[in-house]
Amino acid sequence: MTQPKAEKPTPVKGDKAAQPKAEKAPQRKAVAAPKRSRAENNRRISVVIGVVMIVAMVGSSLIPLFNLNTTNPAALPTATAAPTLPPPIADLETITFNRNYLHPSGLFTVGIPSGWENSGDNTTITEAQTTMRNSTQISVIEVRLIDPEVELNTPEDLRQIFTEEWLDSSWREYTSWTQTSGEVVNDRLVLDFNLRRTNQDYISRQIAYINAGRAISVRVIAPPNASEMLRYVLDETLETVQPVEKFLNTPLDWLAYFDAETDHIIRYPSTWTLADSAPGLPASIQADTVALRVETVATTIADEAAATTYVESLRSGTTIKSAQAIERDGYSGFQVAYTLTDADGNINAGLAVLLNGDNQLHVANGRILNSGDVDLNSEDAAITYADVINSLGTFTLMPDLNLGAEAEAEATPEQQ
Repeated sequence: MTQPKAEKPTPVKGDKAAQPKAEKAPQRKAVAAPKRSRAENNRRISVVIGVVMIVAMVGSSLIPLFNLNTTNPAALPTATAAPTLPPPIADLETITFNRNYLHPSGLFTVGIPSGWENSGDNTTITEAQTTMRNSTQISVIEVRLIDPEVELNTPEDLRQIFTEEWLDSSWREYTSWTQTSGEVVNDRLVLDFNLRRTNQDYISRQIAYINAGRAISVRVIAPPNASEMLRYVLDETLETVQPVEKFLNTPLDWLAYFDAETDHIIRYPSTWTLADSAPGLPASIQADTVALRVETVATTIADEAAATTYVESLRSGTTIKSAQAIERDGYSGFQVAYTLTDADGNINAGLAVLLNGDNQLHVANGRILNSGDVDLNSEDAAITYADVINSLGTFTLMPDLNLGAEAEAEATPEQQ
């Protein structure tokens, strides 16, 4: 039996065996690169070397900038060590207040504690201040008499004076300050502060109170380890402050001349000059048109007639205009107005205040140059020549100041 012939399989798409053989793509012959000349190669090498050198130079200049204060120890800032604080005074009872100091304004006295020295005074139309320093304890005491622009009735009213602006000005010598507390204690305003000056910390307490419409403030500054000393010195200094009550209604920015040997004192405008003075001897105070002489004489004046006779005897050409009896702080005397005609025929008005002391006469004699025929005891003169008459009105004796030889060393030129 004959077998049928097998049929050829139909090609299936995707069957490799069934795909026809691909024809080979014709091969391209490589084209050789054109040869460079030797000069061209040298130029390329020079450019590469130049770029490398530029990169190296720029990199060397930038490296120090990135390494500043890190790889160079000498460039690092040196830390400043805080100073060593002095040990505070252990026995506070050794701090004495035997020296009494009269402020150049004549408005108050204050005791200077041992170890502290007067380092300066300041007087303006609203404030009289004195400063005392202890360099060993790096401590400062500031005493102020302030004439406020507001009415003071209660301790709370004091806050209207010690505003942040005022405090900021008062701490201008310090790098920074912070008020840590402020309260009224026993009719006094108490303010506490932390301070810093350069790399040193300080603490401070300020106590203020009202006296006859004015404010009195005492502030003590000390290192943080001397809080007990601060409180002790502050409390004791407050006890020694004594306003001169008789001068309360006189200008705050006037100066004072006080003779510790004769105990007489007079206030005068700060524009006048203390030209000549010495303890126990006559003192001369001058201005453009004013001449004032303060002295003591070994005599006393019993009545008005003796007073006019004494003034007439001072210089020839004197004519008495008027005389009146006065009493100041328990001392009796006379106030004599006169005119003095000089050699050139100029008429100068004068006023002599005579106060009887202990077996001696205290004299304050003021003249107004070329004033004409004026009676300085008159009401009109009190207005026209207010500075001269008001200054002579402050002339008095003050033995209660207790400024002895030790205190004279602390006196300013105005007090000598």
